Amino acid sequence: MKRIVRLRELGVGEFAEDKALAREICQEEILPKLQAGKRVIVDFRGIEAMGQGFFYQLVALAAEQYGEVAYREIVFRNVKREIGETMVGVYKGLQITLA
Repeated sequence: MKRIVRLRELGVGEFAEDKALAREICQEEILPKLQAGKRVIVDFRGIEAMGQGFFYQLVALAAEQYGEVAYREIVFRNVKREIGETMVGVYKGLQITLA
């Protein structure tokens, strides 16, 4: 089982906004790897922008099920600065919601 999740190869466009696709990627790619005890690398290569809802759906279920483990074991690669800023905002919101 590869631990790298390449978003572009899974049908995510340059502007990542499809929330249903993000949730599907979480359920089919990220959660099984976490369950197997693997660190998950989510590769954003080729993603130019991202909506908050996309990122929320990409990580929320993992955060709900695995808590701190999800924060430690999901790593993001090739992230543009603006996307990183969106991630930080969503993560802060998730931590407040899950607390």
